[in-house]
Amino acid sequence: MKISNMVESSVQVYKNKVHAAAFTLAEILVTLGILGIVMAMTMPSVIAEYQKKSTVTALQRNYSAISQAINLAMAEIGMNPEEFTKYASWKNKNDPNSIRILEKYLPVVSTCSNPIVNCWGRGGGKTPRFLNGQELFDKNIQETLFYGMRLSSGAIVILRYAVGESSLIYVDVDGPKGYNRVGRDIFMFYLFNRSIALEEATCHANSAPASGLYPGGFGPNCLPWTYVWPLKEDLLRQSCNKEKEGSACAAVIVMDGWVIKKDYPW
Repeated sequence: MKISNMVESSVQVYKNKVHAAAFTLAEILVTLGILGIVMAMTMPSVIAEYQKKSTVTALQRNYSAISQAINLAMAEIGMNPEEFTKYASWKNKNDPNSIRILEKYLPVVSTCSNPIVNCWGRGGGKTPRFLNGQELFDKNIQETLFYGMRLSSGAIVILRYAVGESSLIYVDVDGPKGYNRVGRDIFMFYLFNRSIALEEATCHANSAPASGLYPGGFGPNCLPWTYVWPLKEDLLRQSCNKEKEGSACAAVIVMDGWVIKKDYPW
């Protein structure tokens, strides 16, 4: 066979293979349609998982920063956890420095106070709410002091003094731009004082854990949620669900090893 004929034959074989391997327009459109359906089905779950991990990372970062701020404050003023948690409570509300005790040790860019919703901007952003949809800050709250701090990270940290209780710390991990809902991007920590729980008539506690910072708000008898209900299933049933306020949700995340699991009310 001549060389020219061999070349021509090889070219023809190649063309035939290319033609055989090519897709028709209909086949391409069907494939793209299937890919679109698969992406539409999987993207929401991918986005949700990303949001969960981002939320936990921010929550862990803010918890660490607050814990460090408390330790630095105690070291500077020479107090132990029992003394400090009482100092930073309504028991000492007439001392203007007590409610601002954490400001010095956090990366604060601005502050806000009553009405505390101004921390989320005047008329901007969504109204902060509990997990069940009720407003987080009741306009009729009496004898309560708030002190809010906007951090360089964009987070909002609020210290709340309420008569007869230890102090609550609210943390909105992404500030006014997010959902502004407890359990989603707002979480509570309890700056618990043991003597307040045992001595105040409003608490009626017969026993109590050591004073300190606890994840989650407070449950019955002014006690930390994790002390009242040490099992996660109880926390989900009693507080961290969409029919309740959700104040124990931070405790659920910490209990699960800083992970938002499938049974979490996301």
